[in-house]
Amino acid sequence: MDGPGMETDAGLAEALTDNVIVTPGDVICRSAGFVRGHGTFVREAMLVASVAGVVHRVNRVVSVRPVGSRYVGEVGDVVVGRVTEVAAKRWRVDVRGRQDAVLLLSGLHMGEGTQRRMTAEDQLGMRKHLQEGDLVCADVHTFFSDGGMSLHARSAQYGKLQNGCAVSVPPFLIQRLAAHFVTLPCGVDIVVGMNGVIWVAESVSDEELEAAAAAEEAAARAGSSSSSSSFAATHRSRGLSSAAKASLRRRVAAEREVTAEARRRVARVRACIAALGWALLAVTPAHIMALYSSAEAAGTPLVSLSDPAVMAELVRGLGEEEEEDDDEDESGAAAAAGADAEFDSASVPAPVVKVAAAL
Repeated sequence: MDGPGMETDAGLAEALTDNVIVTPGDVICRSAGFVRGHGTFVREAMLVASVAGVVHRVNRVVSVRPVGSRYVGEVGDVVVGRVTEVAAKRWRVDVRGRQDAVLLLSGLHMGEGTQRRMTAEDQLGMRKHLQEGDLVCADVHTFFSDGGMSLHARSAQYGKLQNGCAVSVPPFLIQRLAAHFVTLPCGVDIVVGMNGVIWVAESVSDEELEAAAAAEEAAARAGSSSSSSSFAATHRSRGLSSAAKASLRRRVAAEREVTAEARRRVARVRACIAALGWALLAVTPAHIMALYSSAEAAGTPLVSLSDPAVMAELVRGLGEEEEEDDDEDESGAAAAAGADAEFDSASVPAPVVKVAAAL
């Protein structure tokens, strides 16, 4: 039976990074040495997909995540969600999961530079920080007994998101990155949420940070009693720490005016992310910039990036570039695969064809 063949353990790990898509009945690999996970079954000593989705592997457990499945979080995941309700000492946040997540008042960074116990006054002023409809960035802190997620946003890099836009893609297209807060070479910041929501906004330059820090220090020296000014002045005297810089960067991004050129860059990056989601390709900073550069080189108007025909052409070009890179490394990869071979190559079907090449 035709399906995505994975001849070795190394080949399986490599294929997982390429977002291998399978349909019911596709052979994934030999069952020897692997444990059957959700969405798979064993037939004639082969591991076969029972649902349409993406192959996912954790150690020796191989499963298939359905394409239309809801987000299932893990502790430490960076997520971008929308506040749906302000309740007692907590916000409820839609993170595209089976149920809304909970962000406790004690788990939100207040931007004051100090950790303190929340008071009744803080509870009454919760809507000053987040209200219904606001976008917020946080990480998954823990899980409740009913499967609900508890979010945590105590770091200065987390919190309310402003002056940008969000774009949603299927969660299975998001890969774990070394850093989910990325500044693209085109001058655009993205926050890659593991739940499939990606925040796109204009970058804050170092010059803007220095100017804002100097202005707040001058205000503090003039006798300002605001907590933000005294906090900035304290860190300015000994150099901005990473937490202070993240807090200041968030304030600058929220208060400044976004230029028309910056809006065009943000809209173009958003369109590239939407094209990757439409083509069911992995949404990574490298893929985003590859599509962005291709669109810029071809002179594609911004309004045309939402045209399915244009998106298909751009994504096809991305697939051809990846195939050329794969051909260059084919000999080295084959040697490495042969050294760790665990499967009988004669009983494994031909390699999977990438989605981009079929568009």
